[in-house]
Amino acid sequence: MVGAGEVFGSLSILDQYPWNEVKTVCDIGASIGTFSIPLAKTHSHLKIINQDLERVMPQAKDEWEWEAPEALQEQRIDFVSLNFFEEAPVAGQDVYYLRLIIHDWADAEALTILRNVRKAMAPHSRLLIQDFIVGNPDRSSDPAAKNMGIDVAPEPMLPGFGSGNTYMYQQDLLMLMVNNGKERLLDDWTALATAVGLRVEKVYDLGDTSILDLRMA
Repeated sequence: MVGAGEVFGSLSILDQYPWNEVKTVCDIGASIGTFSIPLAKTHSHLKIINQDLERVMPQAKDEWEWEAPEALQEQRIDFVSLNFFEEAPVAGQDVYYLRLIIHDWADAEALTILRNVRKAMAPHSRLLIQDFIVGNPDRSSDPAAKNMGIDVAPEPMLPGFGSGNTYMYQQDLLMLMVNNGKERLLDDWTALATAVGLRVEKVYDLGDTSILDLRMA
């Protein structure tokens, strides 16, 4: 997954999102800190909470001691166990971050995760979901996509950029076969957000993946 993240350019979010506007970040399903360690190194003003299953915590702490000992020494990182199907993350953080988590799950499970995050959010909080957005096979969502910052294929190109974007559809089939998960259209993401009392404020295009910036509705 580390290698795949590099191929997808997942860490471009470190430069493409206005981290100077926030002070606290909760990385949900953080594993050993694949994202949060580079985040701590790049933006040293942030206080970060690493949340994942209890069994992951010892390995995560070891990784931070090796890769980012200064963050531990300066108490800029906390480790808090979490089962995101059963409980809410630490409450009141500026940013909650889900990286390539939601596409692992069908809608029912995805809604459970998002509802638990929503419970933890304060009025000022934002939820950043880094995931794939599949191009729409027609142009019905083009106006909404443009308003949120998503590139739209110009005519006479096919909607969703045609064969130049087939990887997203292949990825959708892969997630279905491996996890019973799915990749989602912008309309699908909007529907998930609405169902849990959130709204999509903006989308940041990172190349293969995107960041959906969700706020309380």
